[in-house]
Amino acid sequence: MASTPELAEAFCQVLTLTRPAPPLTLMNHTVDEAAEVIQAVVDRCHSAGLGLRVLVIGSELAEELGLADGRRLKHADRPEVRVQADLGRQIRFEID
Repeated sequence: MASTPELAEAFCQVLTLTRPAPPLTLMNHTVDEAAEVIQAVVDRCHSAGLGLRVLVIGSELAEELGLADGRRLKHADRPEVRVQADLGRQIRFEID
């Protein structure tokens, strides 16, 4: 299994190569692990200069993480959070 930094690196590569990028699914992650993965991807995108602007998150995961629609994350480029009910435990990262 990949470490969190390895997962973040790989997912950022997917973001640079695929438009729109597929969502990242965090099915077997605890709330703390999911938060760690999200932070790692956001920080890695910032390091790579990808211009992450929006994080679209399923309502189930958003509720678990305490995230609300329209809120900005405190990490890196401070992407805006959008909550979409039908995503479940999936996250879409949208870059410029």
